[in-house]
Amino acid sequence: MAHAETAKLVQGMIPSAAPPESLPATIAHIESAQASSGRIPPPHEALATTRVYGAALVLVLVGAFATRAAFVLTSDFPLYDGGLFLAMLEAVRASHYVLPDVVVYNGMAIPFAYPPLAFYVGSFAADAMGIALVDLLRLVPLVMSTLSVAAFALLAHAVVRDRVGTLVATAF
Repeated sequence: MAHAETAKLVQGMIPSAAPPESLPATIAHIESAQASSGRIPPPHEALATTRVYGAALVLVLVGAFATRAAFVLTSDFPLYDGGLFLAMLEAVRASHYVLPDVVVYNGMAIPFAYPPLAFYVGSFAADAMGIALVDLLRLVPLVMSTLSVAAFALLAHAVVRDRVGTLVATAF
C-alpha cells in the first residue's frame, strides 16, 4: 500500500485529539504490521480476539478452580499435611500467640521447627474473621493454588508471547 493510502487509512483511525507528530509513527507501525501479515485487522476483529482470549483464559482458571475444589470440598479435613498444620495453629492460639516449644501430634511431642509467620498470620486471620481453623486450612490453599495458575498464565504470556500458546501452557 502506498504511503498516501496508508495515511488516509490512519487518519480515519486516529482520534482528532492525537498530535500530528504521532501520525508518521502510526503509519510506520501499520505498514510493518501489513508487511508481516499481509493485512491490517480491523479494530472490531482485534477486540473480538481479545474477548475470546479473555473468555478462554477465564474458562481455564474456572477449570483449575473446579479441579482443585473437587478434592477440597469433598473432604471435611485439610488435605495432606493439614492435620499437622492445624495442630500448630491451635498450639499458637492456645499459647496466646507465644511460640510454643513443641506441638503434640499423633501422640508425639514434635518440636515447633517450622517458620512461625504463616501460623501467626493464620491464627490471627481465623480469630479476626471468626472462621474455624479447619475451614481456613481447607479454603486458603484452594484459593492460593488457583491464583498460582493465574500467575503462571501471566508468566506464560510474557515468555511465549502468543495467546494460543499461553492458553495451552496454562491449561496443561
